[in-house]
Amino acid sequence: MFRDVEEVYGFRIDGELERVEDELDAVASLTLYRIVQEAVTNAVKHSGAGEAAVTLRTANGWVSATIRDEGRGFEWTKAEALDGDGRIGLTGMHERAALVGGTLTVRSAPGEGTTIRASVPVSEPDPDSARGIQR
Repeated sequence: MFRDVEEVYGFRIDGELERVEDELDAVASLTLYRIVQEAVTNAVKHSGAGEAAVTLRTANGWVSATIRDEGRGFEWTKAEALDGDGRIGLTGMHERAALVGGTLTVRSAPGEGTTIRASVPVSEPDPDSARGIQR
């Protein structure tokens, strides 16, 4: 995804990604991917910056993705977004995270860039798959 964004939009993504493939089930993994995708798309379209940083880390039973740009930022509160202020992407990211038991925080202010952090709980291992049992 990062290469595509750079090729299509000329927007650079500086990624610092831990390998987390065994930490998340398929639903949580896709959820986190879609949140990162939406946050990067928002940065490309709205930040006015030419690059963003994306980090992916595992700590204390959570996998977290942080997307940070140094762009124009905006004024926003969670309550406003959930009341339908037209920021559908942010609301959708909150809803996606909540559906898998995760959280999403947004920090932004005019002229100060934007940081979005999505965290989802590490998936419990399926004891049947460890024994080779398929359902």
